[in-house]
Amino acid sequence: MMDILKVLKGGSLSRTIVIQDGGRKFVRKFISHKINREFGLVRWQSQIRKLQLLNKFVPQNSVAIEKIGLFGDDYFYDIPYYDNAINCYEALLDGENIDLLAEEMAVLLSKMAAIEYGKNQGALNIYLSEEVRAPLEMALKAVNENSLTLTGSEMALFSDAVSRGLVLVDDLLQDTKETALNESLTHGNLTLENVLWNKELRKIIMIDPYAETYCE
Repeated sequence: MMDILKVLKGGSLSRTIVIQDGGRKFVRKFISHKINREFGLVRWQSQIRKLQLLNKFVPQNSVAIEKIGLFGDDYFYDIPYYDNAINCYEALLDGENIDLLAEEMAVLLSKMAAIEYGKNQGALNIYLSEEVRAPLEMALKAVNENSLTLTGSEMALFSDAVSRGLVLVDDLLQDTKETALNESLTHGNLTLENVLWNKELRKIIMIDPYAETYCE
């Protein structure tokens, strides 16, 4: 009989739980196949592909998908649960050795950087446009619609900073139009919360990767 041990933080319209089935523990991540398919199911599926890719090239630092299936209105995939692991944000709060964590991460990033995809002109330009300029445009729109909870002076300072930022980004977009980057394997969303620190093995384990990147 399967027992739900805990409910973990979900993302991208998903929900994540820890299950115990006999002597085995695992993490199950659900996503609805009925609602918000573009921002939920598609993103969930792309994460599965990135998990498979990471597990092929850096298996010691990534999780293997154990099972994929259908449960009611949800799809799910299962990955191992590590009893002796916490995310790196918690590890730093707990006083783990920062130098050791940084060294392990540097080694992992070097391994991933060595897995090259080749040069791709325009990828950096698209990344800057979508991930840097677009949020600034949204911020400026919020200013123009007066939808921010700021005082008059704060609004003026914020608006000026965003406007100057747009100018700088536009210059950068022009400068990088012909840039060809050598792309390589990445996690896609490498935050402290998306990296586990296995205390027993003294090893970094990546979770919740992101495949919908404009530039690797």
